[in-house]
Amino acid sequence: MLAGQDNSSSNDMYATISGNTVERNDGNGIGAFAGLGAFFLPTGTSNNNTLDLEITGNTVRDHPRTGISVASGVGSSDGRAGAIANNNQVTAKVNNNTVEDSDRFGIGIVGASSGLANSNQVSAEAVKNRACGSGITDIQVYGGFPGDASTPPVSGVNNVAQVKATQNTATTIAAANGVAGNFAFFTQSNNVPCP
Repeated sequence: MLAGQDNSSSNDMYATISGNTVERNDGNGIGAFAGLGAFFLPTGTSNNNTLDLEITGNTVRDHPRTGISVASGVGSSDGRAGAIANNNQVTAKVNNNTVEDSDRFGIGIVGASSGLANSNQVSAEAVKNRACGSGITDIQVYGGFPGDASTPPVSGVNNVAQVKATQNTATTIAAANGVAGNFAFFTQSNNVPCP
């Protein structure tokens, strides 16, 4: 789900993803992004998009990346020059989902993911999810994604993730600023480990 992609700016999107079963996608199970600079085009600028989102009651299993991925800004998935996503905003409720056996994160929430992205913000709650069996962490929050073997880091600053995680079943829960100059503000309470 994208509010703005490939040279698409100043869009407002309101969406609910509810009651689905998603299994064995090539990448993420469910992905939601406010602005993606360029994906199909060689260059593009997607700025000032907003996404108001609820992801609830889904079953997401067996994905090579992240089960449920939420990001405000993504310059590009490969970090290419000329693909820019700035000043995008996401407000998200990620509640009552079951996420199992993701190779990266069960639930990943980031201010900005890969590529050229500055001053993006995500404000989210993650409540009463069951995220278990993830390859890296069951719930992960970053201000600016630091990259990994399959995805380059964000090249930008002032990206912010504000997340509250409560009453989840998840063994590994982590938050970090990520790339320098980006910020994660994270609180958690009443979470319990996976059985």
